[in-house]
Amino acid sequence: MEGYFSYEIHNPTIDCTPHPTLDNPTPSSSRASSSPDGPVRNILVTGGAGFTGAHFAHRIVPQYPNYNIYVFDKMEYCASAKNLRAVKHYPNFSFIRGDITSADFVAFILKEKRIDTIVHFAAQTHVDNSFGDSFEFTRTNVYGTHVLLEAARMEGIRLFLHVSTDEVYGEPNRTEDSILAPSNPYSATKAAGESMVMAYHKSFNLPTIITRCNNIYGPMQYPEKVIPKFISCLARGEKCHIHGDGSNSRHYIHASDVAEAMDTILHHGAVGQVYNIGAEFEISNLALARYLIKEFGLETDDESEHLDFVTDRAFNDQRYAIDCWKITALGWRPRKSFEAGIKETIAWYKEHLDDWWDHDISVALVPHPVKKVASLSRQSSAIGVLLVKDMDGGSFISHNHINIDENNEWDSGFGADDVIDAAWFAERGALPKTLERTAVIYPNTTWKSLPRYIPPLVLLQSTLGIGTGDWESAEGKALRDLLLTGNHVLHLLRRQ
Repeated sequence: MEGYFSYEIHNPTIDCTPHPTLDNPTPSSSRASSSPDGPVRNILVTGGAGFTGAHFAHRIVPQYPNYNIYVFDKMEYCASAKNLRAVKHYPNFSFIRGDITSADFVAFILKEKRIDTIVHFAAQTHVDNSFGDSFEFTRTNVYGTHVLLEAARMEGIRLFLHVSTDEVYGEPNRTEDSILAPSNPYSATKAAGESMVMAYHKSFNLPTIITRCNNIYGPMQYPEKVIPKFISCLARGEKCHIHGDGSNSRHYIHASDVAEAMDTILHHGAVGQVYNIGAEFEISNLALARYLIKEFGLETDDESEHLDFVTDRAFNDQRYAIDCWKITALGWRPRKSFEAGIKETIAWYKEHLDDWWDHDISVALVPHPVKKVASLSRQSSAIGVLLVKDMDGGSFISHNHINIDENNEWDSGFGADDVIDAAWFAERGALPKTLERTAVIYPNTTWKSLPRYIPPLVLLQSTLGIGTGDWESAEGKALRDLLLTGNHVLHLLRRQ
């Protein structure tokens, strides 16, 4: 069964053939090591299985075969493994499932993969969710960013490119030097994350760049944001929910233009600078809904058939507008018109709306969605990493080598040296299948035999005979309970 995510292929040969297009991928079989363009860059793209991060991966993976691209993603509700289909077979692409708030794991990844560049997309981004689950925004957007910065400082990376938002400015027109005035928990945590980035640049001379972007739209965006939400509602025969009177307006830019802008800044941006990324197109929420109704051919004399005016957000900025002269001076301009981009986006959602995410998206289409966190996900969010080590003390490999077929069926494809994120499997009820035929608990483990980066360890003094998949036994239930009760690490050995 073919693995859904590509695995690393260590080979010193150089692929000098022209890179293939995403529509007709023909990747080579060797992993990048060097090229006439200069030394290999090992780039960590956090949040790369999400909307904007995936578009960035689509651009740089085939564009730069001499770069090793590691997408690092927690796989939250808004991410999808399908977002990475276009690049999964490229030899310079790897996927690592992990949480940016796990300091030990992040530090290990940077060291193990010799990361020299971080492009930090990972974030909680939906304003509505921030009104109801603001602690999670602080945890991810502030603490998670801090974790990455500290790991970057310790490893002496070449560049930390931090992705932020124009919402940190508040309502007035803004340039990059304007004072930040965030007005909701989401933008406040993004501004706080930026402050940490700036502090690390000034205090430790960490090479950083910050970007602040307009509202982004395009294929693969989780339908909690206004454009994909309106499109999804209309495609399902439902009404567009208009917050307040619908007069709030936003500038919109296509994800492919943002990916190109990030590419430009990555290669030509100045360290220590902030770059606004935006487009001229601006439209109010009400006008946007009417525009989409027309694109769907649903115009009627009675707008109430397709529009539903609901209570406004707790606070809703009237408009954002940014000056983008700095990035245009680097030679970048948005290429895709809103008219062309929205037609492409509508076509994508008509085809993929109900099969792209692995859960029912109806929860995102209500007027004021609140992030739904399953109790198991909440429990297992603190779980560390399941480590599998061979009997000869072989090295640890920081890669989730998991086989996933098109029906999202999971199979254990890891070897005795792989690192596996226990939370990933626990949340999907896949722990039994993962450990079946693969590993047993190793007794009498000592601290001295383990790497330094491991968080607190539970030492099991007797072998639980797990390997048959019988999780209904007393031993199986005990182990499952153990996996779901905190930041534990189990030392496992492959069954001989």
